[in-house]
Amino acid sequence: IFSKGVNMTSLEVKIYDFCNERYPRDLPGRLRKLGEEFGELAEAIARGQRKEIIEEAGDCGIILSDICALMDASLVAAMDTKLWLKRSLEEREGGNHETS
Repeated sequence: IFSKGVNMTSLEVKIYDFCNERYPRDLPGRLRKLGEEFGELAEAIARGQRKEIIEEAGDCGIILSDICALMDASLVAAMDTKLWLKRSLEEREGGNHETS
């Protein structure tokens, strides 16, 4: 399924299989779905609905994982790498940063 060297967690493989059976395999379509799910998450946050917030965050995570899978990448690995980069930058600059 994925390029050699891509280490997907078992959950990421399940997500890929789920999405592959249900959704078009194109980035613009996945971005539209992410926007829809993000809107639902924002609404749940605005209402303060804990259960719905968690469910909608999960939906967003599923779509983000699927987007990475379309790029032959692991969302978990991408987040791990990004976190490492952010921490390295903080160490070099000597403080915390709230940037992307």
